[in-house]
Amino acid sequence: MKKRRYKVDAELLKKSNIAMNHNNEITTIITKARSIAEHTQKHKTNPIMGFFCSYIPEEILYAAGFMPYRLNALNSTGTTQGDIYYSHLNCTYARHCFDKAMQGKFNFLDGIIFINACDHLRRMYDNWRDADIQPAFRHMFFVPHVMTNASIIYFIKELHKLSHAIESNFHCTITDQKLIEAIVLYQEKRTLLQKIYHERLHSPGCINASDMLTIMLMITIIPVHKAIEILHQILNYVKKFNTNMSDKHRQIFLASSCIEDVDHVKTIESCGITIVTDNYCLGYHYFDNIISKQSDPYQSLAERYLTRVSCPRMMKDFPRRWAFFIDKWNQGLVEGIIVERLKFCDLWGAEMFMFRNECQINQIPILCIERELYADDSGQIKTRVQAFEEYLRNVRKINDYIKK
Repeated sequence: MKKRRYKVDAELLKKSNIAMNHNNEITTIITKARSIAEHTQKHKTNPIMGFFCSYIPEEILYAAGFMPYRLNALNSTGTTQGDIYYSHLNCTYARHCFDKAMQGKFNFLDGIIFINACDHLRRMYDNWRDADIQPAFRHMFFVPHVMTNASIIYFIKELHKLSHAIESNFHCTITDQKLIEAIVLYQEKRTLLQKIYHERLHSPGCINASDMLTIMLMITIIPVHKAIEILHQILNYVKKFNTNMSDKHRQIFLASSCIEDVDHVKTIESCGITIVTDNYCLGYHYFDNIISKQSDPYQSLAERYLTRVSCPRMMKDFPRRWAFFIDKWNQGLVEGIIVERLKFCDLWGAEMFMFRNECQINQIPILCIERELYADDSGQIKTRVQAFEEYLRNVRKINDYIKK
């Protein structure tokens, strides 16, 4: 009996050591990415161009000699100064970002590209200009809200306007050859992310969604060649550890507006949930779609950015977003969906309504959460997610019983 217990304990110890090494490796990679991000900000080797949304083409910024930097609300401690210009009825992502700007935390930037992603971010441009916050170069980039042939033509014109604005203000030249080289480089970055997500989808638990979010936050604020190095390490990492948590954890799809709070994702995961795929700003939406090879790089960019899996800012496109989710459901890769929205986000409010309606029709488990960007509401959210996980577990038991 003692001999048997020893064997069991040895096996558990072996698994524990594997898991420990697994966690140590990802921690090392994340620490390296953070270190690169901090060094990049303090020791600039290239001018840095800030941007707010993944609909802004980083390729053009890179071709102009800039390092693209996705603006975020990380390390924001409040919205006191941001609330001078923003109402409490605006989303906390916009308020936190503007608060950081008011405190001078984006002064290291050489320019910023604003976008009409939503009304809250659209007004960011006006507030930034009225407050006369650094940097001096501010460009408003307009993206169509529908996907048509006319939208492609309009988007190409906006891309040219962006290029001309950067060229005239910074006395640089964006040639087609430079743009093509930038497209190839960013295509490599997106391809690596697609491979990593493929591993996540088919080997649930190989990397936590919270760790993946941390990586995404870092690789959008460091030089692209450094990001590619990090992603190669992540891909090797997930391939090496083929861990399947499907028997222990419920596999879900996460659709959400802006997520930056890693602790929020950890709260969801702590309830026995494995997020195997998603659609949000720093998730699948960021790297979907391969750029087609065309003689005109501006046309290639326009087609890629407008035809990828969209977010709710794109009107009349919910059927495609639903199809993206339902494909994973029909393949049995997910057991339900969590849909989130930041408070006062009208776009995701409508998206949540449509997802809830379709899930009820198709009898698909769904949990809808309304939250702030950074808030001490983890207890309430954890209670709701735990109840959802228990419901999914019971559904699975019933289905397994029926199959027998």
